[in-house]
Amino acid sequence: MKKINWNDVQEANEFELLPAGGYECQILRVDDNEEKEYLELEFDICAGPQKDFFVNSCAGLDWWPGSTIKSYKQKALPFFKAMLTAVENSNDGFTANTFSDPSELINKKVGMVIGHEQYWNGNGQKRTRIRVASFRSLDKIRKGDFKIPELKINDYNKPEIDGFVDVTDTDDSDLPF
Repeated sequence: MKKINWNDVQEANEFELLPAGGYECQILRVDDNEEKEYLELEFDICAGPQKDFFVNSCAGLDWWPGSTIKSYKQKALPFFKAMLTAVENSNDGFTANTFSDPSELINKKVGMVIGHEQYWNGNGQKRTRIRVASFRSLDKIRKGDFKIPELKINDYNKPEIDGFVDVTDTDDSDLPF
């Protein structure tokens, strides 16, 4: 291991989870994966009490939790168009029907409805992360015209214990015995 002056290294703080809700966001970076037909959008909150949430809480991390994937595969085009329409309704001069260059989205503002998702990480630990549930115009976010999604449970990678799935978090109140 290389020599490190530990006096110059600040300890990482526990990562704070953005509360579920509707937010005015700004798209900061766009990566186009043409082979798999999706855009990865990185964003931050641009107004309100959570403004600059990811800049403030993620400084020094080597990943950006304010990101989402938007597929433009044939079956996902209606959802992609809904995102473009929300961007159009939030930014003068942007037109969804003429969109062709993903870089056009950089610095655009848009409303995002953010929920939470429970998942199992690669170490078999249950974690919670944010997920963009939908895109809305800034106007709709400001008016509260959105529904906060329920917690999404993702059991992919859920560890098995001796060949059995762990059910300790299962609600058994409706069992007949």
